[in-house]
Amino acid sequence: MGIAGSPAEPAGQLKGERHLSILSVLEREGRAEVGQLSRLLGVSEVTIRRDLRELDRQGVLVNVRGGALVTRGTGFEVSYAAKLGAHHDEKVRIARAACDRCRPGETVLLDAGTTVGAMANHLPGSGLTVITNALNVINILARRTSIAFLVIGGEFRVVSQAFLGPRAVEALSALRIDRAFIGTEGIAKDRGLQVPDSGDAAFKQAAVRAAREVVILADHSKFEVERLYTFADWHQVGELITGEETKEDSVDGLRSMGVQVTVV
Repeated sequence: MGIAGSPAEPAGQLKGERHLSILSVLEREGRAEVGQLSRLLGVSEVTIRRDLRELDRQGVLVNVRGGALVTRGTGFEVSYAAKLGAHHDEKVRIARAACDRCRPGETVLLDAGTTVGAMANHLPGSGLTVITNALNVINILARRTSIAFLVIGGEFRVVSQAFLGPRAVEALSALRIDRAFIGTEGIAKDRGLQVPDSGDAAFKQAAVRAAREVVILADHSKFEVERLYTFADWHQVGELITGEETKEDSVDGLRSMGVQVTVV
């Protein structure tokens, strides 16, 4: 039951989408007021305060009286939970297109992240071997008994729901993969593909080295964003798949550099 006097929540409003919107405002302006966010997102101030408390607990902002302050730069990382509901339709389109690249008899890698994770629901029913370090992928494939999969273990990182660390990198380095499907947190023309965590960057670098072909999956929110660690340069990428929501000039800029970009 809603609180009397508070505006009704719009139908279909998702917490993950709100969180990303809040963080986008903070990244741009450095701080935001509760009333400002309430008007922008069309939800009650009660809901905004609850969101700010949750994001404060995650350590991605400072919840202050009347609003919030940004606490991050290139080392900022949105939690898996916050990203899960964001840009859902776009991520599913990207995931389905990526699954079309899979061929019977191949060994493919799915790394951690919500866009790559969405592939697990749409992979061909048999003939593939999947390698993964992502808990969300493991949970889905455990129910799809026709698909063989190998888990890369290591230190479990809660914020990304992934197994990482030196053991994970060592295990992956001993393998040869036909195609690696990799997510990213930042895309910049001059710096390549980036993530905020050194362990995640090391795992993705090992995946790039182990794969015959690298396919990057990224929704529109990852473009023109810089993060701390670069894990791949553009010459290492076979294809980048993104959604039609991505700005045309961002796509054209990468294509002008020779990057194969598929928009779905």
